[in-house]
Amino acid sequence: MSKSRPAFIPLLFLLSSAAALFLSSCGVQVKNFRKDRPFVYQTNINVKGNFSRDSLDLLRSRLKSQLDDSMRSRSVSKVFFSVMKSPPVYDTSSAEKSVLYMRALLNSLGYFHDTITYKARIDTLNNGQMRTTVDFTVAPGKVVRIDSFAYNLRDSNLQRLASTSQAEAVIKEGDPFAKSNISLELDRLVQYYRERGYMKFGRDDLYGLWDTLDISLLNPTADPFEQLLLLQKIKERRENPKANLEIRLRPITDSNKLKQFYVGNVTIYPDYI
Repeated sequence: MSKSRPAFIPLLFLLSSAAALFLSSCGVQVKNFRKDRPFVYQTNINVKGNFSRDSLDLLRSRLKSQLDDSMRSRSVSKVFFSVMKSPPVYDTSSAEKSVLYMRALLNSLGYFHDTITYKARIDTLNNGQMRTTVDFTVAPGKVVRIDSFAYNLRDSNLQRLASTSQAEAVIKEGDPFAKSNISLELDRLVQYYRERGYMKFGRDDLYGLWDTLDISLLNPTADPFEQLLLLQKIKERRENPKANLEIRLRPITDSNKLKQFYVGNVTIYPDYI
């Protein structure tokens, strides 16, 4: 006598399949949208380049933070679906602003040969929704690295102190030409001067001067072998762009800024007589 299989096994299978079909059909519910007007439904950022996984995720996150407010899709997750309320109307000017903001970020990180493009795809639904998906493609290019770094100050004492502390500098040769690191180095140098008596010296008294041009590449030569060497050098510099950086002193109008203060009389006031 054969035994019959339990009936609850196919029932569970049917319930799980139905639940999966239900969840996939729910997706994102959009509310308070403008009918027959494209709105930002999804924004994607694709980064091209040879990056590690962690570096790629960090760069993509920082690029996403540069998106214009009108390019940000906002949805709130519920139990079985997500709800998007009052999505922003898609406008190409907002996409162009986002490109400018992302390019400014890349420049601050040392990428000056970037390429940023975007494409918009509109999916029209029966209820008047015009869901727009915007795909940004970002190719940062080669990062510009610091070839040489030096202090070029007109004051001999400031120059000596800066050279003495260069081992503690935030910037090192070979590092990416990142504006944030240059800013940190200026702050470090000002603090170093103040700790040594230059109490009126400020951040505005210093600036960074950088140059990506190699003067030797401009020297004309009639020797064909030297011309080949120059062409090879130009090719290598394009593949590995570099910059020379100098920290300089601005013209000083107040002589007290270059005055070094010393400890004078010390007076002690006791708490009790």
